[in-house]
Amino acid sequence: MRACGPCTECCFALGIHETNKRPFARCEHQGKGCAIYPKRPESCRTFRCLWLDEGNPLLTRKDRPDRTGIVFALGDMAFGGQVALAWVRKLGADTKGRGLELMTAVSTVLPVCIMRVDGTRSISIAEDHAHRLPAIREEFNYIGVVEDGILKRRRLPVAP
Repeated sequence: MRACGPCTECCFALGIHETNKRPFARCEHQGKGCAIYPKRPESCRTFRCLWLDEGNPLLTRKDRPDRTGIVFALGDMAFGGQVALAWVRKLGADTKGRGLELMTAVSTVLPVCIMRVDGTRSISIAEDHAHRLPAIREEFNYIGVVEDGILKRRRLPVAP
């Protein structure tokens, strides 16, 4: 398993229900790392981005989220399916270069629900998953809060 090292992208991108932290907002405990790391919320403790999985053939060591500007994770949908979730901190990171390559590669395996720092959202989906689009679109407004390491079905707060 890879280690986060200096990467703290998930600290910024994720919404954390225990602290009422909004997605794409600076965490009050974030500086050079986490000021409350030993006592961090359970959501933070159990979250694992896809980059941490060394066996993941799509994300190389160079694709660490702080380098690409994109945090990928898996999410379970209420209808029983699974999707990839992508939080994009650097605008345009998902539409050019390595970020676009990653989005394309991941979307061939699973539909990708993309949430961007500017509040825009989209779904990247391969043709063979297109039949799932209506259900994914319906669920998409509820993705974003991590509870017990699982992205739960909660409405995303609107960024200020």
